Amino acid sequence: MDDSLNRASLKPLRDQLVERLIDEIKRLKVGGQLPTEEALMRTYGVARTTVRSAVQVLVDEGLVVRRQGKGTFIISPHVRHSLDRLQPFLETLTTSGASLETKVLDFRWVVGDGVPAELGGPSRGALSFHRLYLTEGHPLALVRVFVADTFRTRLVRADVETTPILRALERLEVPLSDATITIRACPASREIATALSIKPRTPLLLMKRVTYARGRNAVELSTHYMRSDVYELNLHVPTDESLHIKLGPSARRLRSHTMTQSEVLSAAVPVGGQLGPTSRRQACQSRTDGGAF
Repeated sequence: MDDSLNRASLKPLRDQLVERLIDEIKRLKVGGQLPTEEALMRTYGVARTTVRSAVQVLVDEGLVVRRQGKGTFIISPHVRHSLDRLQPFLETLTTSGASLETKVLDFRWVVGDGVPAELGGPSRGALSFHRLYLTEGHPLALVRVFVADTFRTRLVRADVETTPILRALERLEVPLSDATITIRACPASREIATALSIKPRTPLLLMKRVTYARGRNAVELSTHYMRSDVYELNLHVPTDESLHIKLGPSARRLRSHTMTQSEVLSAAVPVGGQLGPTSRRQACQSRTDGGAF
């Protein structure tokens, strides 16, 4: 196989090399090592400055880290989060094989305009905290969680330090029934960008989840800010029986689907339900989705 880059292309050699290295990263596991600068120079027939510039792009995007005297290593896993069921976000990361670290930030009681409408709005209070997800010390996602004021005296910081909020509520014997999940693309605010060590306005996947107990009482609202270079959102969609009749056996092959970033620009996903449109004009920095913390 010819690994040389296309010097006749209008695309700079550095950008071509970045694309090749991203393909290499996808084939390796977290902790895997990229070839040395000398090896990349020989393989792709480029100068050292081109190699260093391409690797720096990967460092800036949070895909690799340089370790003095050791080499360049992959730090960001490719994580697929399923929307087929009500599944804690933390458990998706744990089962992905990533070396995971979590940090709970600013666990506190909020009142007034800071309380989401789904949990009663300004007339009620709510517990609030952020959870930062990291691997090899590198931020992958940030989640802001609100919990209904019913649990103010029943949850303490230690309950959520290492336990997903859904599991913490289950331990309190809260009869969780279902959730509504809304997904869209959103540019990172300055505060979110700082937390995730990325540039402001970097495209993120934003997933908002409202969890209900039996009786349709909202008990939890989480807003997940996910790096789009790390996460995929996956939904299994069975075909309608009428399609089998109208389209025949070929329709039976339409059994599952992985959502790409362009497809999640606007979608509302009831757990176990079907995709539905949501406005592309929704403000990304709504009072429940962004702001300083």
